[in-house]
Amino acid sequence: MNTKQLLEASWNKIGFIYEFLSVFTLIFFSLMWILFAKLLKKQNNKIFIASGFTLATFLMFVLPWAYSFIFAKKQSFALLNPLIVIIQSTLQGFDSVDKTWHPIYKGSGYLIGGQLLGGLLGFVFFVPFYWLIKRLYIDSLEYGEIVREWKIKNILKQDSKANKTWWVFAIKEAIFISLFVSTVPMVNYISTSFYGLNNFTIMLTTLILIWFILFASSFFGFFAFHIVFPLITLILTISTYVFNVIQTTRVKQKDSKKECKLELIEVATSLYQFMVCVFLTIIIPIIFGHVFLLISENTGIILNF
Repeated sequence: MNTKQLLEASWNKIGFIYEFLSVFTLIFFSLMWILFAKLLKKQNNKIFIASGFTLATFLMFVLPWAYSFIFAKKQSFALLNPLIVIIQSTLQGFDSVDKTWHPIYKGSGYLIGGQLLGGLLGFVFFVPFYWLIKRLYIDSLEYGEIVREWKIKNILKQDSKANKTWWVFAIKEAIFISLFVSTVPMVNYISTSFYGLNNFTIMLTTLILIWFILFASSFFGFFAFHIVFPLITLILTISTYVFNVIQTTRVKQKDSKKECKLELIEVATSLYQFMVCVFLTIIIPIIFGHVFLLISENTGIILNF
């Protein structure tokens, strides 16, 4: 199925499976890469981390091709990211012949729902690997000191000044989400016949572009190139806070109460960052979608397929 068919349907099993498997793959392998980076003391190596995220994105493209055919017996086009779902919902609703525009948000619910569910399940599958590696290496002479400092709530934490100041964080996210939305979805509009390209070279171009954006954002603590990442962080901080509150009521120690207050601040910070990311994930694709539509209307370029 193509993009427009997926968006026009209120439910499509094949589309849902593809979105689910794609984001499951992205989150699971991204978290595994971060875990290995921490184990190898490369968590501050910008090239290493950006390359790992890009590799996970490549696997997000490739592995579901096979799995979607096995489960659904059909191939499907995936949107992969709420940013792309929303901008395509805007672009696919434009009729270049009649010059009319009716955004197609009918299918966005199940597509984004599949992405979120796949991402959360990817995290759930990652947790046993996290505890297994921690248990195996906690007494290791080479890795023991590193592993003992691990806390699962900090698996996605980036110690960057840009993430510690509320207004800097919002500006940083707006800039890089805008850069992502204005470039990555547009690669699919390259004329393969005119430039002698194929689907593989289009995917390779997309991956190179994603790597560059991720590498540039690494100097600012990265950005929410998928909304599942800040969602996982929020869930982890809330879970940790609730667990410690329960423990504090049993122990009733002053130090525990202070720790709970600090974790409450972390919850508030994570909630703020998640809400900012949700807002920008919705509004920025809509803005750029309208900009591209204005260009299409004046030039006659067809932006739906």
